[in-house]
Amino acid sequence: MKTLVIGKNWPEPTSSAAGTRTLEIIRCLKNVGWPVYFGSAAQKNEHSYDLDNLKVESKQLQMNHSSFDDWVKEIAPELVIFDRFMTEEQFSWRVRKACPQAARVIDTSDFHALREGRMNALNSGEDFKPAIHMSGDYLERELAAILRSDLSIMISDVEQKILTEVFDIPPRLIHHTPFLAPQQLEYTPEFEERQHCVFIGGFQHAPNEDAVKWLYHSVWPIVKQSLPDIECHIYGAYPTPAIQQLNSPSTGFLIKGRTESSSQCMQQYRLNLVPLRFGAGQKGKIIDGWVNQTPTISTSLGAESMTCDEFACLMIADEPQAFAKTIIDNYNKKNAWQMYNRGALNNLNKKFNTPKNSAVLITKLLEIQQSLQQSRQMNFMGRILWREQMRSTEFMSRWIELKEQQKLDSK
Repeated sequence: MKTLVIGKNWPEPTSSAAGTRTLEIIRCLKNVGWPVYFGSAAQKNEHSYDLDNLKVESKQLQMNHSSFDDWVKEIAPELVIFDRFMTEEQFSWRVRKACPQAARVIDTSDFHALREGRMNALNSGEDFKPAIHMSGDYLERELAAILRSDLSIMISDVEQKILTEVFDIPPRLIHHTPFLAPQQLEYTPEFEERQHCVFIGGFQHAPNEDAVKWLYHSVWPIVKQSLPDIECHIYGAYPTPAIQQLNSPSTGFLIKGRTESSSQCMQQYRLNLVPLRFGAGQKGKIIDGWVNQTPTISTSLGAESMTCDEFACLMIADEPQAFAKTIIDNYNKKNAWQMYNRGALNNLNKKFNTPKNSAVLITKLLEIQQSLQQSRQMNFMGRILWREQMRSTEFMSRWIELKEQQKLDSK
C-alpha cells in the first residue's frame, strides 16, 4: 500500500528511541515494497536522519495550512500513519477530508498519559493506580485520538491491557508491535575488554533526567564505597543544565553528552544501567544492551513488557541499596555476565523476532485497509468523536489559517 507517515519530529535515532521506532516502522513498510512518504511540521537539524537513504520522499509541512491538503491528495495514500497522538490531532481531519478511503493508524510510541500518571504517583509518594492517577488533558486527548483512528499500534502489551481493561477501548482498535530490534551482532567485545557502567538516554525525556539524578544521588555513592575505581558514563542528547551539573570526575560520574552510535558506545562497557522510576512503552536502552551484549540492570518499571519468563536476561532492583548491590555483586563476575548475555539473545530471538513481528504488522495493516468500511461502521465512539461539535482541534486550526491569511491580505 502507498503509505504516508506523518511525524511529530523528523526521526533522530541518535537522540531517542522514538526516532529509532519511526525508522523501524518505515523500514518494515519498505521491506515489503510499499511506497512510503514522510512529512513533519518540525524543523530538521543536523541530527535528523536522511530519509533519502531509504528512498523515502519527504516534505517539510506547514502547520495549520491547506497546502497539506493539496499534497496528500496528490499522493493519494491508502494508509496514513501518525507518529504519536499529537500528530493525529493536527492532521487526521485533513487526511479524512482529502483521502477518506485512507486507513488512519497511530503508532503511539508509548502511552503518554501512562507516563504522566506514573510521574504524578511518584511525586505524591503513592502507589500507582491507572484509574486514579491517569486523568486530565493528556488522557482524554490520547483516548480520543485512539477512538478516532482505524488502528493504534502499541509498543507495550502492558499498555494494550490498560487500554482495553481499564479504559474499555475495543481490542480490535489496538495492535501490539514491540520494537523491531536488530538481532545478534557478529562480534562484540569480551568481558575482559570492557570496564565501567553506562547509561544512554535523551534528556528531552523526563524519565531519563529523573533516572540519572536518582542514580547520582541515591545509588552511586553506595557503589563507590565498594568499587572505588569504577566509573559511570552518562550519554544522551540535549542534556539539561541540571544534568550537566552532575558531572563529577572525583566520584567517577561523568556526563559525556550525545553519542552518535549507541552500539559502538555500549560495547565499551561491562554493565548497562536503566534506573527508571516512571515512564511507559518499551525501553530502547535495554534493547541496546541486549544487542550489544552488555548485561542490563533495570528497575521493574524499566523491564515492563520487555522480558520472557523463561530467560534470565535482566537484573532487576527497585530500591537504591538493592540497585547498588546488584552493580557491586555482578561487576566482576564473568560467569554471570555470560549467562545474562545468553539470556538476552534468547529473549531477543523470541519476543523481539523482527521478521515475525514485521510480518504480523503488515498483515494487520492490510486487514484494516481491506475491512475499512465495516470497521468504521462498528466504531460507534469514533463516529461520535467525528461529529462537528467534537472537533475543536480542526476548527482551531482552520481559524489560525484564516487569521494568518487575513494578515497577508491586509499587507
